[in-house]
Amino acid sequence: MQGDAYKSSSIPLLLVLLPLKVIMSFLKSPWKVLLGTTAVLVAGSIGNVAQAISLTSEQHNLFNSYIQEEGLAFTENELIEAQPRSLRLKNDVEPLEVYFVNEGAGRYRNQLLFSADSGPLQMIFEDISSPDSIEPNGNGPLALGVGKSLGAFAAGTTIDFFINSDGYRNGEDETTATRLLGADASQNPDGEQHMVAYKLGEWVLLGFEDVIVGDSITPDFDYNDVVFVIRGVTADALDVPEPGMLLGVMGCGLWGLKRRLRSA
Repeated sequence: MQGDAYKSSSIPLLLVLLPLKVIMSFLKSPWKVLLGTTAVLVAGSIGNVAQAISLTSEQHNLFNSYIQEEGLAFTENELIEAQPRSLRLKNDVEPLEVYFVNEGAGRYRNQLLFSADSGPLQMIFEDISSPDSIEPNGNGPLALGVGKSLGAFAAGTTIDFFINSDGYRNGEDETTATRLLGADASQNPDGEQHMVAYKLGEWVLLGFEDVIVGDSITPDFDYNDVVFVIRGVTADALDVPEPGMLLGVMGCGLWGLKRRLRSA
């Protein structure tokens, strides 16, 4: 009787969730089907957990060491300036990985997004803030070094990264972002260069300036407002700085990243 009651009570749920073949199999051998279904669910859960990735402490310390005090430049023998508009996938096997290094955005709560081959924007990090960052936010959700795997793409796929300046504080998402800043200065609201890129072995280091010319705060173009490293892409070396980058070079050396305080 218990077995019959179990089958009877389970059938309505199975009719909703499972195809006819599986239902028929269940009626013949319920435990075999249940075990198989459980295995699929567990495997799916394990796959999702595997997406939570992070840098080792040694890796993070290395990348974080390039965020310099005012006036100190990068060591040219170690870092190669790259064209930020040339990021593309190495191959279709390695996943595209993005890791948070640091942020010095002060009162701004920025968001990180990307698009593949100029496709729809996709959110990576909704709130780029951390209690341990250059400008700490006590309720920031990110740990330094935390990363996300964005999955695999076809080799040669062009990847564009953007920040949405103060997007989290403004309650925006990938469909409503109004202050997007990316590698193409001509597409930025103020026409300025808000993103720089550097090659470091298999990694590409990205830095963003989040203040738009015309904001109540004056941008300092230190490019430490959002700092990430990317693995799985290639980038072309940049021989001559773009005009928009000259402000950063003159003001703080070759991407001399500094710590600054902003008024609330």
